[in-house]
Amino acid sequence: MVEDIKNYEGMSVQDKWNILATVANLYYNSDLTQNQIAERFYTSRSKISRMLKEAREMGIVEINIKEPWERNKLHGGFGCGALHIEFVCRWFAVQYIYFGDERYSPESSV
Repeated sequence: MVEDIKNYEGMSVQDKWNILATVANLYYNSDLTQNQIAERFYTSRSKISRMLKEAREMGIVEINIKEPWERNKLHGGFGCGALHIEFVCRWFAVQYIYFGDERYSPESSV
């Protein structure tokens, strides 16, 4: 995987998708920092930042911020500051709702 990052620009869309999904999973689901991911792949933090942006642009990662009127209606009144992040991979989707420093998944009780 480390060698893949070095040849990233010349990769097929499928290979890029796989690497972007891996980086996004480490950042959003494993809570690694961009610096930690960069160290793991022997690349720069700015490269990881660009990859996370590309993952959002390709639809691998979707971030939705619910406005107050939507939060109250859709999430049972989460109140101010709720952030909904959905990480989409080819075979599964994981959803989390962040409220302050707390992370809730669809299975957790609020």
